[in-house]
Amino acid sequence: MLKILFTSSSSACFEWKNELPYYTEKEYTIYLNGKEVLTSNTNVFSLHGLTPDTEYKLRSSTRAGTITFKTEKDTYVINVKDFGAVGDGVTLDTLAIQTAINCLPRRAKLYFPAGDYLTGPICLKSHITIELAAGARILGATNTSLYPVIPAHTTDMLSGEDVEFGTWEGNSVPMHQALIFAEHARDITIIGPGTIDGNAQNSTWWQNPKAPIGRPRLMFFNRCRDIRVHGITAQNSASWQIHPYYSRNVDLYDLSIIAPKDSPNTDAIDPEACDVVNIIGCKFSVGDDCIAIKSSKIDLARKYKTPANRHTIRNCLMQFGHGAVTLGSEMSGGVTNLTVNRCVFRKTDRGLRIKTRRGRGNTAIIDGVLFENIKMEGVITPIAINMWYNCCDPDRESEYVWSRKALPIDERTPYLGEFTFRNMTCTGVEAAACYCDGLPEQPIKAIEFENISFSYAENAKPGKPIMKSFMDDVCRMGMYFDNVETLTLSNVTVEGAAGEDIIANHVTEIINRKDADMYSKIDAYIEKLLSQSTPDAPIWNIESIRQGKAPHWNYIDGCMITSLLEIGRITNHPKYFDFAESFVDFYVFDDGSIRGYDIEKYNLDDLNEGRVLFELYEKTGKEKYRLAIEHQALQLNGQPRTCTGNFWHKLIYPNQIWLDGLYMAQVFSTKYQKYKGNKDYSDILMQIKNVRKYMFNENDGLYYHGLDCSKSIFWADKETGLSKNYWLRSIGWYAVAMIDIIEIIDDESAKKEISVIFSELMNSILRYRDTDSKMYYQVVNMGEREGNYLETSGSSMVAYAMLKGARLGVLPNEFAIFGKETFDGICEKYLQIKEDGDLNLSGICLVAGLGPENNTRRDGSFEYYISEPVVENDAKGVAPFILCYTEILRNL
Repeated sequence: MLKILFTSSSSACFEWKNELPYYTEKEYTIYLNGKEVLTSNTNVFSLHGLTPDTEYKLRSSTRAGTITFKTEKDTYVINVKDFGAVGDGVTLDTLAIQTAINCLPRRAKLYFPAGDYLTGPICLKSHITIELAAGARILGATNTSLYPVIPAHTTDMLSGEDVEFGTWEGNSVPMHQALIFAEHARDITIIGPGTIDGNAQNSTWWQNPKAPIGRPRLMFFNRCRDIRVHGITAQNSASWQIHPYYSRNVDLYDLSIIAPKDSPNTDAIDPEACDVVNIIGCKFSVGDDCIAIKSSKIDLARKYKTPANRHTIRNCLMQFGHGAVTLGSEMSGGVTNLTVNRCVFRKTDRGLRIKTRRGRGNTAIIDGVLFENIKMEGVITPIAINMWYNCCDPDRESEYVWSRKALPIDERTPYLGEFTFRNMTCTGVEAAACYCDGLPEQPIKAIEFENISFSYAENAKPGKPIMKSFMDDVCRMGMYFDNVETLTLSNVTVEGAAGEDIIANHVTEIINRKDADMYSKIDAYIEKLLSQSTPDAPIWNIESIRQGKAPHWNYIDGCMITSLLEIGRITNHPKYFDFAESFVDFYVFDDGSIRGYDIEKYNLDDLNEGRVLFELYEKTGKEKYRLAIEHQALQLNGQPRTCTGNFWHKLIYPNQIWLDGLYMAQVFSTKYQKYKGNKDYSDILMQIKNVRKYMFNENDGLYYHGLDCSKSIFWADKETGLSKNYWLRSIGWYAVAMIDIIEIIDDESAKKEISVIFSELMNSILRYRDTDSKMYYQVVNMGEREGNYLETSGSSMVAYAMLKGARLGVLPNEFAIFGKETFDGICEKYLQIKEDGDLNLSGICLVAGLGPENNTRRDGSFEYYISEPVVENDAKGVAPFILCYTEILRNL
């Protein structure tokens, strides 16, 4: 659950393993060797001021267990003040700092204590560490003459070849030396929590941004290797803040990079023609692109043939920039193998921004780009892929660049390959959901969208989604595509577009194959269940079939009929309601009595099927349904209660609360209260809150299966009365009960209280999701234990709860994506076609319970839960699976 990203002698950086963008599900506190040191809610956090060569034990308030790590050993640590640095913000400390660096032994550390170290450019060397203590700030001098001009290139006196030095916007040109500068160096580490401040707001750098000599960057690494920057704040650069250039193995961890929104060209991080760059846990708020991945313009690209390759951007927060992640426009060397994952883009002009055009060259290849688990808030245009970029360079507005005719493909023609976008929610869109515009002679090869939602700002303003000649302002435009070879869409929603959701011009192939094929498969499967079932012998009631039970009123059939009524409502196909009515008519007699139902058993399971009676009575007016409702309601009045006030699960389970029972009884009870016009939901709310109070584990974020208030039954803990483990389906029952009740009740106060409990559970269970299948395990928190397995019924219940919770606005929109992912995982793993063409849903735990007294095998142990039969086509798995399907159909 917790990964160590980086350690130095005095700092460490950690990353939570989850699928949430940037933020964790809840705030956590970190304890180091038992002492509280940090409270945060981000997926990446850092510790500073650690002791070198020391082993630490780290514990989190949200997880049991500890993680052990050891800091590195220091060879030498030199205080910069020992070389005459003053740190008063007035005295120029350049010579003192540079002399200290020059004198450092190999692998030594230069330490900056708290203070403001006013300085001109500083040149780093290999195999050193710079540490900025809390309150330490390297402050750029405002006198521009202190920043030497680095020549564009010089001539090697031996070979006669050019050697490149200065650069700006992809060309070899003179530039002012960066504040922190390194060329042809390796093994450099810079650690925080101090600040490197360019101080450009107090100089003249921003007043003339188009000066012929490139403004200094804050940090520039030219042809360096093994660069690590951790924890610092970088701010107010004269131009780009961090610029690795033709470098390799660059790790940037947990940085804050800041510049005013109106500052010119203050990109945060611009790796150019670099290989293996990791940007993880960083926070940006700048005046231009947050991250701009570059690979030079055509001359340098042809000379060095060096793409930007193997870049990973993860768990970052991008705010206010022109683009969150930009590729180009100087990308003539190409960009390959880029992964952007678990990030939040907030109020940037664009999310992904690709800038290229004719003239960038046939080496300008962008391919293998993956964006996933991204949340965009208030991004004007979330995705902009532009092969017509009309800024920078003299030819930018030439007819060659803007002509919509298919021109010959030659050495000047760029190429855009495959782009994949998965699991993204984009809210507050203004101009367009996406705008992807390829060249007619060289279309974008392939764009794939999977599990993506777009919605628009209520006060959306017109704007230009991309920068090209003759681009008009647009507002609330849907997804726009022009000159694309293959467009693949899977579970993509656009809500509130002012026109067509999808606008596709010159798109060779549009594919929505995956979901369409799967939905046809599911429809066929449901049809099979209906055609092979009768009221007295439903194919989905495996328990009754195996035990040879006579037809009787039961919760298993109730689950299935509930799902059929729901899919009937969504599809408007009468066959589902007709089947449900015929099925229930077999059990409910004219006087309201019910076949196989014995009220004196006081079995909460038997109330579940009663929930379908309300819809049947409303639509048919049959008196027997009304009588049956009242007959079952009598059980609510007589059901024994525990000392907490909750219902006994069954008469044979005295003093026991099971999570299952909340679904079996409370949904019926809620429907009954509303049907009677009483609208008194206090007892229902009390029982839900008691379960949260007595059965929830704060550390694990999960609920135990059962509670014996008498603490006497063999499976119960003698101090708490709780069962031993977290059974997936019991948690699923509880989650589904809450979201179904939330939908029904019209008491806003009660709804809000239940929503808080429901949201807490949905957030916490998400961390136990299997990474590959996105399903959940039979014993939830023991996924890797031998014998545990991914279980269909509980996974379906959790997925349904997430999908419905997002639809009702109880959960954030991204939970619809999480639910859909789990549903897709179930389909892929367990919805199977046998050799004879028969469809089956497998991976369903047949049954699990606790006790009774004479059945000590059902002891709530891990071994018990994995020992119960695993079957196919049982309604306990099929019904929530169909309910998931109905939620997905709502968005089609």
